[in-house]
Amino acid sequence: IAKGKKPKGVGPLIAPDGRGVSGVIDVAVFNGDASALTKDGAVYSWGRAGSGTVGQPTYSAGFYPPTRIQGIDGAVALTGSSQHRCALDGAGLVRCFGDGSAGRLGTDSSKKSITAVVVAGLPKIIAIAANDHCTFAIGEDHSLWAWGASRVHSCGLPGNEPTKAPVRVPLQSTSSAQAR
Repeated sequence: IAKGKKPKGVGPLIAPDGRGVSGVIDVAVFNGDASALTKDGAVYSWGRAGSGTVGQPTYSAGFYPPTRIQGIDGAVALTGSSQHRCALDGAGLVRCFGDGSAGRLGTDSSKKSITAVVVAGLPKIIAIAANDHCTFAIGEDHSLWAWGASRVHSCGLPGNEPTKAPVRVPLQSTSSAQAR
């Protein structure tokens, strides 16, 4: 790298119109869009608007400057997929936004939401993770919860139908202790 020159892709997160996001502590890049979590607990998203993951109307074109997602304050973790995102806040609540089809938002609505909605029915949550089909949450009591749907059973839940709310994942031990 030549003296005084930054490599491509390194530097602050700056949108084409000059607006930027500072204090970023985590970034999640997906298929056509991305989200960033800031140290003050805000979530910003940008990119393709079709699934509702960028805080802009889903009928609009994509690649917006970073937009703060409404309904999320005090976030400490961020997860999701190209279709949805979820944030965990410091109080242990999970809030999701994006494409609600297949139960991705943890509600009985299949509509897209550009603002975050609280996932009801969970205990206090300490960690979250997601794939394209499901979102997972670990309760303070170390219980595992999931919502969504998957034809390949990647949610750990019986059946292929979308959940209408989070469901506790039934964990079964295969150790010799179970046989005793």
